[in-house]
Order: sequence, then structure tokens, then C-alpha cells
Amino acid sequence: MRLALAFALMLAFAPALALGVNDNFLLAAYADFLLEQRRPREVVALLKDWTRADTLLLRLALAERDLGLLEATRHAQILGERFAAEARRGERLHLAEEARYLLELRGDAGAALAAAAENWRFQREPRDALILLEAAHAARNGPAAAPVLDWLARSGFEQERMRRLAAGLR
Repeated sequence: MRLALAFALMLAFAPALALGVNDNFLLAAYADFLLEQRRPREVVALLKDWTRADTLLLRLALAERDLGLLEATRHAQILGERFAAEARRGERLHLAEEARYLLELRGDAGAALAAAAENWRFQREPRDALILLEAAHAARNGPAAAPVLDWLARSGFEQERMRRLAAGLR
């Protein structure tokens, strides 16, 4: 079943990618799909020329890390500098990406949880819920995930990864 779903998702991305669509959201979603499928080489090939967009640089750095490439450290450092510069300007435009950076590249579950919780106040998409659940799980702070747990219960939204994380936080 899981393989069939992965194949179906792959086919869903193919038409847009075949058109040469260079949309940040499409590339980020496809890169996330590839990362979940443990296909980091394809992410590097897809995003190697997209380092100006924070959302894509994050996914590139994650793929490079998974492959043990030296560029991962440099790209993570650039991301950290960009997020710090945003904060100094009073901007918090990419809180979900910052939370993911803090959790997955820096290993700072507490800071990731704070960023993910702040992000959830303004952005309530499934990917925003997921990073909050992941950060709360990593920080061993179930109560911090309460808003997402409530949303999951009310909405009936189903995703295997979220369901497992939610069960572990209750």
C-alpha cells in the first residue's frame, strides 16, 4: 500500500515537472517527497541551483547531510545566518523552515519547538502541524503539541507519520 501511494504521488508531480515549472512550492513539495522516500541524490540534483530560496536551500542541505556531503555544513550555516538576519529585522517569514532547520540540522529541539509553535499561530497547513509534532516529540513536551492534537481530532486529518507522533505525545 505504501509503495503504491509513493508511486501515485510520484506520478502526480511528473506532469508539472515535465512542463519545466520552476515554482518554489512545487519544488519544495517534491523535494520533501523525495526526502521521505530516502532519495537525497535526486533532491541534490533537483535543487543544486536553487540556493537563493530559503525553503529550497533547507531541503538541499538536508539531502546533502543525508549523503554526508561537505556542502551540507556550509548550506546549514548560510541558512542560520539568513534566519538570524530575518530575526534582527523583525521578520519571521519562514518559521516552519526555521523550525525544521533548528530540529534537523542544528539538533536544537527546544528552539525548534518555539519556532514551530509560533509558526502554528499563523500557518495551519499539514506541514506546519507535522513540524510542531516532530519538535514537541524531540523536546519531550507533549503539552506544547496540544493545538495540533486538537486540530487533528477536530479535522479528522489523517497521515501515518502525524498519527504515530500524535499517539506518542498523548
